[in-house]
Amino acid sequence: NPSRNPNPDPNPYPKPNPNPNMRRRLAGWALGQARRRRPHPYPNPNPKIRALCTAKPAEKEEEPSAAQLPQGLARLAELAKPDVGLLAGAGGALMVSSAISLSVPMFMGQVIDVALAADNLQAVNVPAAAGALMALLGSQSVLVGVRQALLAVAGERVSYRLRRR
Repeated sequence: NPSRNPNPDPNPYPKPNPNPNMRRRLAGWALGQARRRRPHPYPNPNPKIRALCTAKPAEKEEEPSAAQLPQGLARLAELAKPDVGLLAGAGGALMVSSAISLSVPMFMGQVIDVALAADNLQAVNVPAAAGALMALLGSQSVLVGVRQALLAVAGERVSYRLRRR
């Protein structure tokens, strides 16, 4: 029944806006409203909290001079002296895991050279090469975990000693 339809236009799609600048004007109006409705920077009326909000930031600490740097390192070495074994173990694990990390590309290059030089692929022992590579990478990951654990324990002990002073 056409008399029940409040919209006599049979086209269900909206008509284009006759004023193309209307969108820009509305966006500017909305921006102005947002600027007008800005909340107060210190909404809490409590004077103690307002004082905290308005407090000036602490002044920057000065950088240590070149003469103070060796003293700080000496203090740090003194705090870490009881954990020399842990730090040496972490350093050793770092050296070995780095050596493994550097040897993996060389090992892979040798495996590829052997595979390309072989006339038949039956001569290449792929499972042995893959097992050796997995062993290298597995030992590297274990050493990285050991290094991380040793450094974490040593760091916690040093920070404990620093707090106790």
